[in-house]
Amino acid sequence: MVFNVKKLKEILNKVELVNTEGNLNLNVLKVCFNSKEAIKDSLFVAIKGLDLDGNKFIDSAINKGAKVIVTEHIPNNFNKKITYVQVKDSRKSLSVISSNFYDNPSSKIKLIGVTGTNGKTTVVSLLFQLFQLMGYKCGMLSTIENKINNYSEQSTLTTLDALSINHFLHKMVQEKCEYCFMEVSSHSLSQDRVYFLDFNVAMFLNISHDHLDYHKNFNNYLLAKKSFFDLISTENTAFINKDDDHFFDIIDKIKLKYYTFSFENDSDFKGKVIRRGLDYSLLNFSSIVFKTSLLGDFNFYNLLSVFCVAKYFVKDIQEILKYFEFLEAPKGRMQRVKSKKDIIALVDYAHTPDALEKVLLTIKSFKKPTQSIITVFGCGGDRDKSKRFLMGKVADKLSDTTVVTSDNPRTENPSSIIEDIKLGFQNSNKSSLFFINDRLLAIERACQLAKKDDIILIAGKGHEKYQEINGVRHSFDDVKIIEKILK
Repeated sequence: MVFNVKKLKEILNKVELVNTEGNLNLNVLKVCFNSKEAIKDSLFVAIKGLDLDGNKFIDSAINKGAKVIVTEHIPNNFNKKITYVQVKDSRKSLSVISSNFYDNPSSKIKLIGVTGTNGKTTVVSLLFQLFQLMGYKCGMLSTIENKINNYSEQSTLTTLDALSINHFLHKMVQEKCEYCFMEVSSHSLSQDRVYFLDFNVAMFLNISHDHLDYHKNFNNYLLAKKSFFDLISTENTAFINKDDDHFFDIIDKIKLKYYTFSFENDSDFKGKVIRRGLDYSLLNFSSIVFKTSLLGDFNFYNLLSVFCVAKYFVKDIQEILKYFEFLEAPKGRMQRVKSKKDIIALVDYAHTPDALEKVLLTIKSFKKPTQSIITVFGCGGDRDKSKRFLMGKVADKLSDTTVVTSDNPRTENPSSIIEDIKLGFQNSNKSSLFFINDRLLAIERACQLAKKDDIILIAGKGHEKYQEINGVRHSFDDVKIIEKILK
């Protein structure tokens, strides 16, 4: 990410320094935290990660031309030709340095951060669509893609690293974007990837069981989500879902001004469902009824959160809501696949117990008594094992037929993952339950089992176009596969 020449002293502004060794009157051409990306006259930030310690790659960065090393521990035998900057916290320092290097772009754009266990990608995508329809230039940073106006780049993380975030924000400012909508994950909050960003609005959608492999317990996960509000200036605003079971935990000790949204409780922004349907639904926001093609109550909450942000910035309710019926869910989020065999197929990213339950309840709310629900799902390997049993329990309760299969097994044995899921079923030997390791064969079996008008839900991977097995990403697209089978 070569940008332009920056003075080291400017880059270190507001970084919490402990000590320095060497010349601080240097020009820096590039900032990096991966030694492989170091170039002549670059600055390398050494970060100790979960698997690798950046301090072990300091010599490698120097050999590639790095002139400045930022670290929490200056080596005893340091290179006197190199400038060493000792900091209290390397992760936070990277965020500050990245912002300074790109001229603090988050202060030059209206930045809206969206956090929650489920719905982040949809809300960010809907906000981007809406504001574009209203004529604004805007950017988006999400799980699926990162966008600057009409330019799009495939994403690899829910929330990028601090350097990449500031790089994208800088490009958005260059392209005259007025707004940026971005997902804020619990990992990014714990790892200070969004530290030092100037958020105008923080949106909290919901919280439920997820990522406990990383956070160790639900309370830590909750605290990670809550920490987002500590990053927001008290002059700015938060919007919080009042219907979430942990609403009072979320608002406890919150310092900034916040507004609530709800369908069930008294709130600042109250929504009402007029009609639910597979073809379309009718919603009422601020006494205006509009049509939406989005499926499910969870998507109605997503739309309401979008309305909150739009109303905060734009004010004109009629101007906002006239575009709502044109908003579409992102790929892999309750995506309906057309079939010539009169079978309804839905592909969704639901990979948590709560998300799977909400999707299945949505399907049950519009299905006819003669229609059966056939669910295909698995659980990711090397991730939170405690949710596997729970997802099995949800599928057992809400599906007529279930095909348990592989998701992204990564380095785990797919059969072992399936055994964990199997524990959630009351009777793992019943005739309507199948265990098939191969995801392709599992989807094919579901299609064979489906009768006219039945509904197949393929859950867990959504937009992903790969399946990760033993460190290798193999081409795999749930949507294309089900389309091919049902054509």
